[in-house]
Amino acid sequence: MGRRRWRLTGRCAWPLKKSLFSRQSSCSHLRQGILAWSRYVGSYDKKLYAITGKGKQKWSYETGGAIRGSPAVDGHGTVHVGADELYALTAEGQSKWQYRTGEEPLTAPAVARDGSVYAASSSGMVYALTEA
Repeated sequence: MGRRRWRLTGRCAWPLKKSLFSRQSSCSHLRQGILAWSRYVGSYDKKLYAITGKGKQKWSYETGGAIRGSPAVDGHGTVHVGADELYALTAEGQSKWQYRTGEEPLTAPAVARDGSVYAASSSGMVYALTEA
């Protein structure tokens, strides 16, 4: 069964057919202008997907591991996601930076008001990253 987006009317706005989406990954979204929205969702196929407001795939970015947590979007539109490393991507799907933890993060990244990115790993470490 594919994922479905529901409007307040209860009718399906569009189906999204991907059988590998992580059950722990929810959509994050970024407003880009009045009518253009992007939603971001991670998958077990090691990809982060950007989906338009009309349900079309905008882009995908392949990571080195399954994405089990939700992506986070900061105030500048940077999309942060954890897989085998922590990744920061532009709203267009280009890599900004990667940080290798040596283990897969267990939690979805969280972005603080100052832009710091926090994520916890399977060893119990909590990583706090800031852009230089």
